[in-house]
This record gives sequence, structure tokens and C-alpha cells, in this order.
Amino acid sequence: MLEISSICLNPRASFQMALVDIKEGDEVVTDFRVTEEKISQFAVLVDDFAPVHFDSEFARNQGFDDTIAHGLFTASFVSGVLGNYLPGPESVINELNLKYHQPVYKGQTIQVLVSVQRVVHAVSAVYLTITISEKSSSKKVVSGRAICSFPSKDV
Repeated sequence: MLEISSICLNPRASFQMALVDIKEGDEVVTDFRVTEEKISQFAVLVDDFAPVHFDSEFARNQGFDDTIAHGLFTASFVSGVLGNYLPGPESVINELNLKYHQPVYKGQTIQVLVSVQRVVHAVSAVYLTITISEKSSSKKVVSGRAICSFPSKDV
């Protein structure tokens, strides 16, 4: 398993993997710290200022412990792992299905685990499972699957 810490992660660094290098059972795990600043930046990017993300009293009245991160904010870390590490920069995401199990709060560290379930060389595709957990409790917050392909003829 390839383990990466986002603290020392170079955002321009990635692993060049060809389809032939990817095997069933390959995994990448990486951690991301959820901060109020990152949530605010995401809100600006997607123009989503729903009160559940910024108003503690509103969020508590909705049944949450405090304001929550956007669901797609949490999911966006999957894109970075898929695009930079596994399957990597030569691939594109064709399908992404996610199920949300628990909210994510500012101050938490989430751990993204991507595992290769199947490699289909005939169609240049990789089938992956995704698990996002809150690191300190190991509670699953998001699970899902992805299909990525290698559009280049040179795989």
C-alpha cells in the first residue's frame, strides 16, 4: 500500500503509472485536514453558502454537532488521489458513485483509501473502491466506487 501524507505532499508531484503497472489489490491511502479556511474556499469556488456549512446554531438545529463540510468538498479529495496517484495522471474518471454515511466537521482529519478491485486491459479500465474515514475514530464517512480509464493508445 502506498501511504501519502498531505502535509508533505507536493501538489505537482504524481506517480506516472501505466495501466500495465496497476494490479488488483493495489491501494493508496492519504490524509487530509479539514479546516474552516478550506471549507470557506470551497464555498466560494462552488457558490454554496448554505447555513449548515457556516451557522453553528442552524447546523445544531438540523441535528448536527456543528457546521459541516460540504459533501462534495469531502469527495473532492478522491479526485486528487485518483488523478495523482492511483490510477494516476494518465487516467480519467469515467464514473464515480459515492454514499455519505457521516458528516465531516472542521478540525477533523479524513483518510482517503482507494483500492483497485479489477483491471480490464481490453477496455483500458480500472475499477476501484473508495473509503473515506474520520481518522481518529476510524468511522466511515463516505464509501463508493470509481471507474477510470486510460484514453491514450499507448497503455
